[in-house]
Amino acid sequence: MNGKKAVFLAIGLIIMAASFLIGPVEGLSKEGVHGLGIFFCAICLWIGDVFPFFVTCLAFMCALILTGTVTFAVGFQGFTSSIFCFILGALGMSVAFENSGLLKRLSLCIMKLFSPTFRGQTLGLLATGIVISPVMPSVTAKTAILMPFSRGIAEAMGYAPRSKGMHGIYSAAYCGVTLGCYAFYTASFFAIVARGMMPAELQAEFGFVKWFTHSLLWLAVTFFLLAVVINVLYRPEGKGENLTREYVSGQLKAMGKMSRKEIVSLAFLVVCVVLWALENRIGLPSHVIALAASMLMIMMNVITVKEYLEGVSWNMVLMFGVLTGLGGIFGELGIDDYVAKLVAPVVNLAAGNATLLIASIMILIYVMRFFLTVQMAAIPIFMSIFMPICQHAGISPFIVAFITSTSCALWTVLYQNTLAMQGYAAYGGEANIKYSSIAKLSVCYMAINLIAVLVNIPVWHLMGLIG
Repeated sequence: MNGKKAVFLAIGLIIMAASFLIGPVEGLSKEGVHGLGIFFCAICLWIGDVFPFFVTCLAFMCALILTGTVTFAVGFQGFTSSIFCFILGALGMSVAFENSGLLKRLSLCIMKLFSPTFRGQTLGLLATGIVISPVMPSVTAKTAILMPFSRGIAEAMGYAPRSKGMHGIYSAAYCGVTLGCYAFYTASFFAIVARGMMPAELQAEFGFVKWFTHSLLWLAVTFFLLAVVINVLYRPEGKGENLTREYVSGQLKAMGKMSRKEIVSLAFLVVCVVLWALENRIGLPSHVIALAASMLMIMMNVITVKEYLEGVSWNMVLMFGVLTGLGGIFGELGIDDYVAKLVAPVVNLAAGNATLLIASIMILIYVMRFFLTVQMAAIPIFMSIFMPICQHAGISPFIVAFITSTSCALWTVLYQNTLAMQGYAAYGGEANIKYSSIAKLSVCYMAINLIAVLVNIPVWHLMGLIG
């Protein structure tokens, strides 16, 4: 263990020990103080990257139970949730779509529709990331496929390493995946966790279609503005060699005809999307649909048991089991109400105006993300803090989940975002792009995200999400 990790470990243990020396405080029970101390210890370990993320998550739960802060049923409630079940099914489906080659073929087919120019290909990559997002919650898998593919497009168009064109193609591919992550709750673990923090009745109400329709205007605004900004920031001085149409056609030709596994995977994809869209009408829960589909694909040999076990990120599964139960733990210990009361004097300055309150929360998240660097941990933390405040102000938990997710998606500095790290590495790293150039787009995204949400507020008013 290096010095930095040792410091964060020591700070975390001191905070946890201190919480057990302090009695109950006004507004928070003894168990609540203990739980808050253990949680702050976990935050220190996450920030310092002292142990693997899922190890800290499980240790956090064990500490809560062993100290008598919560019962086993409360501590591990996330592992019995519908969100946890959805994760197991969706990850299995992701493995099948990736291994069969279906995801790559769909991406190529979409790219073929766009003009072989810088503007056309940036629009195509933005659209591709969004279109393929709903069927694969693993952003790692999408990044692993799209980033090398987009780098090939940039090279085929004649863009030199570290050139404007090379940066622009990367930015379009990365932003396409990012936008899809939040427009569809099935598209990323981040949105799944945010939805899992909402009250159970709202989770059932906000199925696949309702989540998408309520975020559609945001998606349209961010898509348009990011496309404009990418073309302004990174448009190459030359026209490029416009080899993309031939490049994409060659890639498709090399894949040959659709295999049996691709055809079966496509059939499952279509059926699942239809059933998710009709979830509230037919009464079939989305998590059961996803889990049943993944098991049927194993039975039909679309993927083998070995491929399923090796392809699913089990550390992520364990981590999600813990994080999706965090809201229930905070509620049981009264931590959410306590924290809400602490920040209420500041937030209440804007409480009389829903627009101002939402904008204030987003800006606060932007600032806090520079310190709370683990995106997966940041989302449930911010949800726990801001959801009670917004509910009191008549703002739906869906809006809190949505703006928390989109506002956490920064990549201004590389350590803020694991997706940015993966995309940067998959694209060739420093050899192909300067991260300082990519960071400019993150600053623009912060402004664009805020604008898109503000544009969406009157629509949310009409939909009854803001009282």
